[in-house]
Amino acid sequence: MNKSFDCVQLKWEIQQKLAKEFAGVPPEEAQRILNERVANNPIFGALLKQARRTPVPYKPQF
Repeated sequence: MNKSFDCVQLKWEIQQKLAKEFAGVPPEEAQRILNERVANNPIFGALLKQARRTPVPYKPQF
């Protein structure tokens, strides 16, 4: 099988890019910036808003 898209490779590349971009930034600040970017993204922001409005039933599995 010929793979043209590798999710693991893509994730690694994104992590490397973010590590370079946020080098020297405290982790809490980096997370705040990333959260803000997601919220302001036209696609992911809308998805996040919908996810926050949708109640999720929770049943503990004890």
